[in-house]
Amino acid sequence: MDEPPGPADVVAALRTAVLIVDPQGRVVQANAAAEAALNLSLAAMKRRALGEVVRLPPGYDGGRDAPFAAFD
Repeated sequence: MDEPPGPADVVAALRTAVLIVDPQGRVVQANAAAEAALNLSLAAMKRRALGEVVRLPPGYDGGRDAPFAAFD
């Protein structure tokens, strides 16, 4: 019997661009939709600060209680 998809499989299959960042605010994973939307490969984004990959709102400090979503 096949196992259900895991969280990484679900994120990878999403048509919505998703970047996953670590507690220090560095990109650790990106799905194909994010790579296409940003015209950057995961290799180019990995370990870079989120603010180096996307333009963040003015005053955004990236704290744990500061979720961020951007829509086109």
